[in-house]
Amino acid sequence: MPEEQAFLSAIMANPDDQTTKLVYADWLDERADPRAEILRLRVQIATPHENTLAARERLAELEKAAPAKWLVQLGGPVWCFAGNVVEARPYGPGGAETRRGTRLFKPNAKVYLASLRHAYLLLAGPSTPAHRYETVRVVGRHRKSVDWIASVVRANLVTGWRVELVYQPGALARLKREQWAGFRLPRGAFVCPEDTRSPEAIRGLLAALDVRSV
Repeated sequence: MPEEQAFLSAIMANPDDQTTKLVYADWLDERADPRAEILRLRVQIATPHENTLAARERLAELEKAAPAKWLVQLGGPVWCFAGNVVEARPYGPGGAETRRGTRLFKPNAKVYLASLRHAYLLLAGPSTPAHRYETVRVVGRHRKSVDWIASVVRANLVTGWRVELVYQPGALARLKREQWAGFRLPRGAFVCPEDTRSPEAIRGLLAALDVRSV
């Protein structure tokens, strides 16, 4: 509903605004929606002297049954690395054929890094030898179903890596499922430079995520 989306948009814009969450909880209560308790517990836990073990345990129990796309919006946007699938690529013996995109992703589709295992590739050019053999795990929309999926792709098939805040609920839910490290990043721990594609921006987020080998 538009009214509910307005609440969620306001929370995404300012996740630390506990008042909006309480007003949203009242709105849900008026509709006998059990998600109201989740909101009130989140507000309670955000208050140091009310952050009790019982509240945390009750919240964990309720969130198991709550919609994943709804839950991730309560936490606000998350920093991640975004790239785009190549437009076309050589395929077959000697690269005689040309294929657009990959088997799972459309050409130019935006994908998000799902694992920091090969994070050093974000700073390497697509023509470097490492990209011929290494892979990265990414999250993106399936080219046919448009569902958010995770897949391993060759590193040289994703270009234009940059730093982005992820707002899309479907992408956030899938990244959460993939245990993306950005969800553990405290708010304000990273300030992105103006040039989101610069090595400084990429190194800065990697450092904030405690990736020290890059």
